Amino acid sequence: MDCRMRGRGKLVLLDFGATRTVSPDLVAQSRAILAPSLNNDLPGMALGRDRSIRQIPPTEVLYLQRKAAGLFLLATRLRAHVPLRDLFLRYV
Repeated sequence: MDCRMRGRGKLVLLDFGATRTVSPDLVAQSRAILAPSLNNDLPGMALGRDRSIRQIPPTEVLYLQRKAAGLFLLATRLRAHVPLRDLFLRYV
């Protein structure tokens, strides 16, 4: 933790080793999946609920899912309130 932040009630996390380049196709697909959920578009989210899809996701997808799950668990443990919708809207 940065010494200047001590006593200010803030936590600084840096993890430069966890970066990875993802393909433009995966970025486009992720945006297409995320956009309906941000707009509460239930028919648009049907793909995520389709249990008939049985293929193993690509490694890139599993990597992103693992990172998102880790962030969720960290925020939950810290009892943080993170404005995810506002953050995601900047990139979708």
